[in-house]
Amino acid sequence: MLIVRLIWIDLVSHQPTNPYLMKQVFVAAVAAVMLAGCVRHGCTDFDALNYSTSANVDDGSCIFPEDVDGILASNEVSVSWVFDNPSYLAAIDWSAITSSVVDNGAVLVFAKYQNAWTALPMTVPWPGGYTSSINYFYATGGVVVEWLDSDFVQPDYPFLTEFKIVLLEDRALESEVSEQLEKIHSSRN
Repeated sequence: MLIVRLIWIDLVSHQPTNPYLMKQVFVAAVAAVMLAGCVRHGCTDFDALNYSTSANVDDGSCIFPEDVDGILASNEVSVSWVFDNPSYLAAIDWSAITSSVVDNGAVLVFAKYQNAWTALPMTVPWPGGYTSSINYFYATGGVVVEWLDSDFVQPDYPFLTEFKIVLLEDRALESEVSEQLEKIHSSRN
């Protein structure tokens, strides 16, 4: 605000002949002050587990799949839903889900919900007492995400379209890695 005030006093004291120029300088100064407050620190690397869409300055906090013991790979995807009465389904093909992952490891799926990654399965409460359940199933080559309403009538079109899939090399690490990822995801926003 000090910048704006100094410019305003200087312009008034010199009585500029062009009021349009005075207005441009004032607007530019206000914009500069407003933009200075829009810096958001966080992880700006899309490949990181804790990538933040709201960060515009990388603070060195990025955590990659190889930084967490037991993670083989991680992938973010956007889906399209297909109605298959009584639920909606979204099929996600990913060749990294091998028979070895299916037999010995695990697949974790997170949904982008309220600007944070939330582990599936999850339940979304609605006014009126019913809920939507979001679950997933996996096999060699892919994952299917299911959206089902508790009233078993045709559900509203799912509003979740962004998912993160994490592959683990060992099923025994599932709860430990899941807890680590929940902490990473909840601390990033």
